[in-house]
Amino acid sequence: DSFDGSSAGLEARRFESTHPSRGLWPRLRAMREVRRQRADLYHITGDVHFLALALPRRRTILTVHDCYFLQNVRSRIGRWLLQKVWLDWPVAHSSIITAVSTATRDQIVALSGCSPDKIVVIPTVISAAYVPAARVFNAGCPTVLHIGVGPQKNLERHAALGRQGESDRCGLGEGIGVACAFQARAGVGEAGLPHRRFRRGSHH
Repeated sequence: DSFDGSSAGLEARRFESTHPSRGLWPRLRAMREVRRQRADLYHITGDVHFLALALPRRRTILTVHDCYFLQNVRSRIGRWLLQKVWLDWPVAHSSIITAVSTATRDQIVALSGCSPDKIVVIPTVISAAYVPAARVFNAGCPTVLHIGVGPQKNLERHAALGRQGESDRCGLGEGIGVACAFQARAGVGEAGLPHRRFRRGSHH
């Protein structure tokens, strides 16, 4: 759920750029668009870290979920440019950085040289839509739902638990990428775990 700010005595307004984060010109247009926004405090989330460069440094907060996007670039020049535009410069141009875990905080510090004192760790919150369900837990042979198949999702370690007899099935969340999904499914298969793949919106 989005934060409305009312409980903290704040008036929050969500802004989503009309320009996609693809290619040079759409991103430059997005920066020009966000520059027109007026607020006392700006908070950037998602894959648009570069928008911090168009906002006032002292009033901008940047949330970084992880730095694994740098691993997908093979070109040395491309990786250098991506790190500068998506990490180093936005981090330097923001007043506060929030990270979802200490591991992400350590990644930011190691890659950008940012002071740890500038980073606040705020774990990802769980939506109020998720409530406990009365059900007998099968401790002897539990079913594990694993969401996400990217390298940062630790699927291999979950599969290792299966090899130790800790679980009997594994559900895979879809949408990270074909290569990663194929590799992840192979890892589960090698562990000897029966598994199903769930698509977004599927409740089966």
